[in-house]
Amino acid sequence: MNALKLILAAVIIAVIYFVLSDNLPDEVVFNGHLLDVKEDKSTANNNQFEIFTYTDQSGLNLIMIITPKRDAITLSALEQTYLERFKQKGFKFTGTGGNHVGIKDKNGLYLTIAPDINALVAYIERTSGNYILKPEKMVEIFSDLKNIKI
Repeated sequence: MNALKLILAAVIIAVIYFVLSDNLPDEVVFNGHLLDVKEDKSTANNNQFEIFTYTDQSGLNLIMIITPKRDAITLSALEQTYLERFKQKGFKFTGTGGNHVGIKDKNGLYLTIAPDINALVAYIERTSGNYILKPEKMVEIFSDLKNIKI
């Protein structure tokens, strides 16, 4: 009987964990695009952070939200980790003050910390030709990323 109670308790805890751990919405509107394809990119063997991505139907716009699990890793360490990962994938970065802009062929990448949701956020925009940075657009995108509400 005790084993049955333990199994039941474990199942209840697992269900509560999975319901509460995914508290992100199913879609996000960003930079004028409806990003309604949500994917959990977290891996079972990673106990430091969770990753969710949102893309639009065309696959040209993507937001990545990376949140640390408890105190396993700091946001600044997470930021440095992902800057290095994107550099390894061929992105060339510029930026200061925590705002990082990367370009790789047809892709523009904006990476910053969103303090209100305690997350590292990245926005990737793909174009049909070589990616061209527009300073006025950069300011708006970084402002929206830093203040994203989900």
